[in-house]
Amino acid sequence: MTSLPKISAPATRALNARGVFTLEQAEQLSDAELLALHGFGDKGLRILKAAIADRNQANTALPGDDGQ
Repeated sequence: MTSLPKISAPATRALNARGVFTLEQAEQLSDAELLALHGFGDKGLRILKAAIADRNQANTALPGDDGQ
């Protein structure tokens, strides 16, 4: 599990109040659901999406790295 990225305290509280404590949990929510949370705005969404993209890129295998 990946911790939430550094976002504003109100955005973190909004996610935590929704039961979201990890990046994987946050990824399950739509943009509309996230933006509907009181204290969570466009900047928090950009930071969260960047963290998800970074995590996904880090988890992608390198070409030719298929174990053969």
